[in-house]
Amino acid sequence: MTDAPFHDTGYKALFSLPELVQQLIEGFVTPDIAQLLDFSTLELVAGSFVTPAMQSREEDVVWRVKMADTTLYLYLLLEFQSTPDAAMPVRMVQYVAALYDSLIKEKRVDPRRLPPVLPVVLYNGERRWRVATDIGEVIECPPVLRAYQPRLRYYLLDEGAYGDHELAGVRNVVAGIFALENAEGKEEALAVVGRISEALRGCRGGSGLTGC
Repeated sequence: MTDAPFHDTGYKALFSLPELVQQLIEGFVTPDIAQLLDFSTLELVAGSFVTPAMQSREEDVVWRVKMADTTLYLYLLLEFQSTPDAAMPVRMVQYVAALYDSLIKEKRVDPRRLPPVLPVVLYNGERRWRVATDIGEVIECPPVLRAYQPRLRYYLLDEGAYGDHELAGVRNVVAGIFALENAEGKEEALAVVGRISEALRGCRGGSGLTGC
């Protein structure tokens, strides 16, 4: 596994490429979501936004993508984690609220008609992720108060939970990156590098990621 600084900065660089974002969604997010999106419209949202705790979120990556056959856009919020965080359900509520607040202040959206957001946590730690994926799961209250509690679920991608056979079946660069993170030993890593090279050669025109 890579260390936390590389995971934060390296993954931000990787998933600032639209081709890899498309591969991530098509290869590892439920097909029902991927089929909604027109990936040719992927647009990286510039700048950072601030949580209510006034912490800059510059390490996050936010994309905007049009939903096919509609005028609606979906915002993809990618959060990179190398260690489990029990506070993640609360953090994701903060991030999504901060994103909406930023979009409203910049007059990118009408506050009466907010666009949907898909928050994704991409985790590459060695321990499996055991943290709740919905803030509603960690709020304890009587049933009469349940309707007044926040609900927000993030989409978890736990790299280590994918087996090598499963990753080998997803023939793209992102699957190769996940497999390389999970590789144990030099020989296994070299085999994975070969798969990544093959995926790159499969891109149209053989010119790196362009056209993947």
